[in-house]
Amino acid sequence: MQCILCQCDMVNDEQALLVKGHHICTSCEARIVRLHTDAPEYDHYKNGLKKVWWCAKA
Repeated sequence: MQCILCQCDMVNDEQALLVKGHHICTSCEARIVRLHTDAPEYDHYKNGLKKVWWCAKA
C-alpha cells in the first residue's frame, strides 16, 4: 500500500484514508488539515488531491 501524495510505503497503517481506491497516509492527512493556502507546499497537496478526484487511475 502506497500513499498517493508522498509515495511512502504504508505498512499496516489502519488509520490511512481511502479515497476512491487511493490511500492517503496519516502524515499527509495531518499536513493537509494544518495546511494554509499561502504555504509553499499547498499546490503540491492540492494537485495530488485533484489526481485522486478527477483521474480514474492516478
